[in-house]
Amino acid sequence: MKYRYLLMCILIVLAFSTIDNNIVAQYDQVSITGATEVPVVFHGETQRLDEYIEDTTIVHPITRPPRDGYLPKHDWPLHPVTNPNALPIGNDPVWQSNHPQINGLQNSSQMPLGVNFDGMNSGATVVGDPTMDAGPNHVIQMINGASGATFKVWDKQGVALTANVQFDTFFGFASGLGDPIVLYDHEADRWLLSEFEVKFAQNSLFIAISTSPNPMGTWYTYTIQNDQFPDYPKYAVWPDMYVVTTNETNQCGFFALDRASMLAGTAHNAQRFTTGEFGGDDFFLAGSPVHWDGATPPPADSPAIAMRMKDDGWAGVASDGLEFWELNIDFTNSNNSTLSIVQDLAVAPFSSNLCSFTDWSCIQQPNGAIPLDPLLEVLMNRVQYRNFGTHESIVCCHAVDVDGNDRAGIRWYELRRNGGDWSVYQQGTYSPDFKGRWMGTIAMDEQGNIALGYNISSLNMFPSIKYTGRFADSPLGQMTWPETTIVLGTGVHNSNRYGDYNQMVWDPSSNSFWMTAMYNDAVWKTRIASFNVPPGGCTDATACNYDAAADLDDGSCCFSTCLTITMTDSYGDGWNFAEWSIINDQDVVLHSGTLDVGYFGMANVCLEDGCYYFSVTGGLYPSEIGWEIEGMGVGPISGEVTYGESISFSVGVIQGCMDTMACNYNPDAVCPGDCTYSENPIVVLPSVDWMLEYNYNCLGSPGEAVLTFSEDYTFTYSNSGGTWSLCNEQLILLFEFGTLYAGSYNGELFAGTISGDINSCFYMYPLTLGCIDSNACNYDVDAVIDDGSCIAPGCDDPLACNYDEASDPLSVDYNPASCYAEYVCLYAFGWNVGCTYILALNYNPVATVDDGSCVYQECINNCGDGTFYDEATGMCLPSVSACTADITGDGNVNVEDLLLMLAQFGDVCI
Repeated sequence: MKYRYLLMCILIVLAFSTIDNNIVAQYDQVSITGATEVPVVFHGETQRLDEYIEDTTIVHPITRPPRDGYLPKHDWPLHPVTNPNALPIGNDPVWQSNHPQINGLQNSSQMPLGVNFDGMNSGATVVGDPTMDAGPNHVIQMINGASGATFKVWDKQGVALTANVQFDTFFGFASGLGDPIVLYDHEADRWLLSEFEVKFAQNSLFIAISTSPNPMGTWYTYTIQNDQFPDYPKYAVWPDMYVVTTNETNQCGFFALDRASMLAGTAHNAQRFTTGEFGGDDFFLAGSPVHWDGATPPPADSPAIAMRMKDDGWAGVASDGLEFWELNIDFTNSNNSTLSIVQDLAVAPFSSNLCSFTDWSCIQQPNGAIPLDPLLEVLMNRVQYRNFGTHESIVCCHAVDVDGNDRAGIRWYELRRNGGDWSVYQQGTYSPDFKGRWMGTIAMDEQGNIALGYNISSLNMFPSIKYTGRFADSPLGQMTWPETTIVLGTGVHNSNRYGDYNQMVWDPSSNSFWMTAMYNDAVWKTRIASFNVPPGGCTDATACNYDAAADLDDGSCCFSTCLTITMTDSYGDGWNFAEWSIINDQDVVLHSGTLDVGYFGMANVCLEDGCYYFSVTGGLYPSEIGWEIEGMGVGPISGEVTYGESISFSVGVIQGCMDTMACNYNPDAVCPGDCTYSENPIVVLPSVDWMLEYNYNCLGSPGEAVLTFSEDYTFTYSNSGGTWSLCNEQLILLFEFGTLYAGSYNGELFAGTISGDINSCFYMYPLTLGCIDSNACNYDVDAVIDDGSCIAPGCDDPLACNYDEASDPLSVDYNPASCYAEYVCLYAFGWNVGCTYILALNYNPVATVDDGSCVYQECINNCGDGTFYDEATGMCLPSVSACTADITGDGNVNVEDLLLMLAQFGDVCI
């Protein structure tokens, strides 16, 4: 499926659309008002599935012939890359390049699997498109077969309850073509199955809804006829509708089906919107509907959502991002219904430029087999929504080129909303080794754990199925479960087309994940597997954060700096879900979680010595919630919930004021703390090289102070005889109002009268001259007075695009930190990087800066225009030939050859 899925076709809407020019959250709102009504034809109720016996004399026409070899989809042209400066330049910025390993599974390569069994296979080289869902007692899978879609029902232990059932035959349709979808409506406890009709027959969608929670009973059947072929249909449940998106010629379709009517078995009119082209050509234009999971529905009257991804390499796209469409449907009056694009969410730059958008084949297989289609330009089946009360979440994923060399990885997102726009809560690109990972599918459970499944293949791995995942409190942007094998392939696939989607689902009856996908032995097959997420925690009883309920050690055991976070609810009604996080001084989230507070909730975290910030970012009725942090050498630190603010604290190190100009400066502090400042001017004593600064708010008052300085920089004050240390950089002295001060330093006497308030604070430190600008190259940390010597920054790296050859350590242009790292010059300098050597295999004619990426091959030696590969220089050079005129044998005929020839006749030319 290439541009077969999301390019949700924006920016240009049909003639009947209206454009709202108001800017909403930095994006243009485009809205289509008034939907087209489309009849949903009700065909009645089928016989019971458990009583069905298929007529073996029926001949099923071949609607999907085998597709061996290389087979691009000519009706789904790929988006060309029109922006050579598209980001990222280089590696994916959120690339996870390591294999995660949970401590409790160091001796295993897998998370615990539940059932794991083979699903259906068609026995033909067709695009499989496996789809499945799980209910309380049943699992249903559908795939593409040679004669359209087939389905099969199992119990939850993997025992088959039916044979392979031809979809259109059982449900009474004709000419089924496939692209199946299985959907379990968890709120209604009902099932939905669908496929489309043979192209250009009636352009119909066939839909079946179970009449009860038991899929082995009877089904209602419906037909929706469209004016165009409804390609690549995707379905989602929303409280008041089923949302269907389709890819159509020069447009994309959005259908809203009245969910109540579908469940009741009544004919009704669906509402349909279409949007125009994106990018000016007929590329893949389908949207991706967002599917509701979980016990808590979306907030009341929330419009249904559809999404798509967009790449800044495509025409008309300024930056990589995710687009949000909302369907606000009035089923009683279609003129009031609207389809609106409401948000354009920026994400970390990615490249979907696998196979360079000129090929449908770059996921490698062993034994020289044809590479596989990477499935570009689409958010993969399916996009999942969940309402946690404190926030709404969406998880989704798509394939990307991780390093610019057709290394396929999975970019995934968790997006959140809390009453406003959607934002990126976390994102990552999973590619821990050089194998290709594609056809991702993602889901989230009711604890916030995320499972990510995918196909995997390489030159030394046959097409297989694996998954990984993360706990809700794992470090953000990281898949932390070990990569788990569902099944390893043992053979190659004979076509570049390897299906268009897989499906990972959440099973509400057991809070487990189920997944289906294709793999290969002699032919392609499918697999169905389930896995529960074991409770993660510390399983070591000697650790301070030991969790007796944990089944799996998640690496969180703490033996030293174990902190306890306690949330309290003044009413104890349990309605407060407090979201908290701890980040380090680099703004990296180390711990996060959600506590259901009924009087109190508690969480344990482990931290190394350092500086941290604690914040509470979500919760109902925040005025009721208080918190406290306490642990080894920390706290208790407490407060009330204040959104948007963070509290700093330290573990194992001193926290205090680090500003030398503050009254309460602490030279031993390594973590920033509160500082107290003076409003008084600086007083300079002219007789010595010291400066006296007068400040308020110091505690205590030693009374009369007669200062006596010694060679080791100590002094005494007369009223108590105590000795304080002078650090030779700064000294805080306390005087009482009206007291005389006197002392000597290096033989010079000074005296005066202190005027000011009682309990005032003074600074005394050397008047060192130098550069006091911390951004300058010659910044002097000991300087107090700027002497005008600061050296401004500049770039001295000759490989950087902003190199200044005049830069040197003594130049005003010098500053290594100002160089553009990794040759990233973007557009400002008009530079392009790449291979600039014309004989290289990857010569880039628009490159102006050589990045060292040139690749060469050995050339054939001959006397004519042949060259040879010189390992010393990494270049193709003129070949060493046997030409008679080439006396030196360097592959060239030049002056040196002439001189040697003349020497044979007794003349030597110099």
